[in-house]
Amino acid sequence: MHRRAVQRTGGIPGSLPTLLATVAALSLVACGGLPSSLVAVASQVPERIQAESARIAASARQFGEFRQSDAFEAVRRYADRESWEQKTDEARARVQSAIAVNQHEIQPFLERNDPSEADALRNVLAKINPLLRDARDAAEHWTRRRDFLLEVAGEPARVMRDCSEALAEIRQSHADLEARASRARLHHSVRADEISGLVSPFAALASETEQATAAASSEFSAIQAGDEADLALLGDSCHSSLTNRDEFLAGAAELGAKLAELDRSYSRTLIDMNAEYGLLVRRQTWDDWRDYPALHDLDFRIDSVGAEVFEAVLAVPGSLAVLSRGWTGLRIGLASGLERQDWDALGIDPFVRWPEGDSSGEIWVERADTSFFHKYLIQENGEVSETGWTPVSEEFFLANLDNLGMDVESKPH
Repeated sequence: MHRRAVQRTGGIPGSLPTLLATVAALSLVACGGLPSSLVAVASQVPERIQAESARIAASARQFGEFRQSDAFEAVRRYADRESWEQKTDEARARVQSAIAVNQHEIQPFLERNDPSEADALRNVLAKINPLLRDARDAAEHWTRRRDFLLEVAGEPARVMRDCSEALAEIRQSHADLEARASRARLHHSVRADEISGLVSPFAALASETEQATAAASSEFSAIQAGDEADLALLGDSCHSSLTNRDEFLAGAAELGAKLAELDRSYSRTLIDMNAEYGLLVRRQTWDDWRDYPALHDLDFRIDSVGAEVFEAVLAVPGSLAVLSRGWTGLRIGLASGLERQDWDALGIDPFVRWPEGDSSGEIWVERADTSFFHKYLIQENGEVSETGWTPVSEEFFLANLDNLGMDVESKPH
């Protein structure tokens, strides 16, 4: 009684995914309406708006209490000059915009409940987050600003020191960058204007930082002399210098790499190529004498086989071999078209770890893997080196089959 309850490819039938997708689509149509997850998000918008309104009201009350406190005197001039209180009005305006979007755009979608409008509803919902985020930022502006100014007032020396150090870093980096740009213009005169154009924004940023640091230094000197100082100008100027420093250093590093590339000569010559072929072969066994036998799988991982063997094995439709074990011993029947020498090249012992009681089995290719490699001769700035085996894509490998001994990449000095 030969039972062929086996699945040779290890995958699900090709028609099953299509069938499942069809069933899912039919279910969606049958149920009707917008996706439940989308409806849930849209339904939460009024609650989110209400929560944001409550936060704004609480922040406004806190500002009113702070304005009546003695601590407010330290920042009164800045609060009045910068119109902190008006930020609450801006926050309320953002919330009103969110309310309008909900009432006039989101709710009509929910009332129609048309599944074809799901993408349109998503686009409308995307307006809500920026509005509520801006509302919260505006409502909390006065607390961030207050804390910032009190920090400056508490540690003006540290703030000024950080500012001066940032300027010093920019000056050093700017000098290095200008020196490298000068060398690049000298060696690559045809690109001199291009190089100057790349460097000029850094000069502007350095000049801006000089001015910001000078403004901060003037206010810090007033503090040291016991005179009234503008803490906002001191703090904001130093913050600008620190921000400029980060931008300057990141940009200078990037531009420095580009300038170095101008002087770099490079070539990559293909000197060898190789393709490796691997197989995952699966054996499945069972007891042919049982009506509902258990199926036992054992995988053989073959990391490398020759190209001819690889092609010969993959050309076999279905199983590579059928197996049997009985009173007469162990027997193997190779598939038609599979040569014995190709089977032997796989190096598989088909009866190893054979389950006790199983009488029959089959062996098939579960998965086939192909990996491609190149070796290169690298010449860079006069130095020559050879790479090891470097993985490449199949597309690149096939595109360069006829390019052995040729440069696949080069950049002259």
